[in-house]
Order: sequence, then C-alpha cells, then structure tokens
Amino acid sequence: YYYDVAYIANYSGSDDGYFLQSSLATPGCSVGGGDDACFIDNTTNQTTPVDALGGNDTLQLTGATNFNFDVSTIGSVYTNFEVFQKADTITVTLTGTTSESTLGFDIQNGTLIAGTNQLGSLGRVNVFTPGTLEVSSSLTVGSLAGTGTIDLVGGALLAGGDNTSTTFSGSLVGAGDFQKQGTGTL
Repeated sequence: YYYDVAYIANYSGSDDGYFLQSSLATPGCSVGGGDDACFIDNTTNQTTPVDALGGNDTLQLTGATNFNFDVSTIGSVYTNFEVFQKADTITVTLTGTTSESTLGFDIQNGTLIAGTNQLGSLGRVNVFTPGTLEVSSSLTVGSLAGTGTIDLVGGALLAGGDNTSTTFSGSLVGAGDFQKQGTGTL
C-alpha cells in the first residue's frame, strides 16, 4: 500500500474528512461514523490529524519500506481508533512514548520493535505467525497472545497486568527476561 493523508472539504456534501490516498490507489481510508481502516506507511505525513470518529476503527502500520512510527501521536494526531495493527513483512520501529494505558497491537506479519512505554501497560498484544515483537528495552503489556515470535533482544517483557487469561504458543528468543504478572493464566 502506498497511501498519504489528504484533506477533503465537504466530502459527499457532508462533513469534512481525511482520507489516505496516493497516485497508486483510489482513496484508501474514509473516516466517518462506521468501521474504518487507515493505512500508515513510510510516506505518510504523521503530523496531519486524523479523527476516526465513531465505529470500530483500525490504524494499520504497513507498506513496502521499513519506517519509524511515533506512538505519542496516538490520541493526539490519530484520535478515536480502537484497533492497532502491524502488517506486511517490513520492520516498524516505535518511537516516542504513549500515554494510552490500553494501547496494544496485533502484529500480523513482519517485525514491530517496541521498548519502554511504547505500548500500554494494560494493552493487549497479539503476535500472529509470522509476526515478531522485538523488545528493544524493558516493556510492560497488559496481556500477550498468539503464535508468533517474541525477540527479547534488548530487555525484559512483563505481561499480564490486565488480568486476562490468554494463550501464547509462539517462540520466545533472545537474552532478555520474560515475566508474567496478574491473576490471569498464560
């Protein structure tokens, strides 16, 4: 996907809206009152505000080229999204810190690199095969599930603070520690 954010006033005669688009595709993200999906890649201007409004909205990190994504933009630049995904075989490195305690990610493919305060301490993290969560520094998440890989290359992973019972049957690799907390089972 090759999308960039574009602002369109009075779209379809209604409220103004933001859309992800490029010369390679028709508008890819219409944010409105329904269930919307917005695609962010290495060409996306990460300072242009996008309000997903109502519904069950997904912000997906995707594309063909590795890039960094500033998680501090979630809740300030990117508002009212409920689902966060990492797709495609690329590597996305999270930067900044989040103030969203429930920020979690579904890692569907490729690698998401995250460290201290870059995911919510109560956020649910699902790592699907062939996805990888690379822990670059000590990281706390609410729960962990899936069949993918956790690479503890740069620090410890502490999971379970949301007290949810989950199943993780993937691989834990790397020199860091894994610790389970909370009352849920893993």
